[in-house]
Amino acid sequence: MLYTLALIAVSGIAACFVFLSVAKRSAPITPCEAEVMWTLHKKGSGCNHRKWQFIKHNENKIIGFKCACGYEYKQKRPLLAITPNHSIECLQYR
Repeated sequence: MLYTLALIAVSGIAACFVFLSVAKRSAPITPCEAEVMWTLHKKGSGCNHRKWQFIKHNENKIIGFKCACGYEYKQKRPLLAITPNHSIECLQYR
């Protein structure tokens, strides 16, 4: 009986750990970070389009961008991740 109870507890803890390490949430990014990711998309894929727009979530938080070619980037982070400090200086903002 005690062995079964311990086995159930350990498997429950393991299932919670797996869920928390695999599950992801949308994370806000700055307009500068979105522009940098769009520039990387253009250079990496050879995209010739010049128009893009922000993808916004609740409260107008920017979570990604959508390029005119149809490519979408959404920033996702694990549930247990620590939010980093934004120290990137944007040289050119459009």
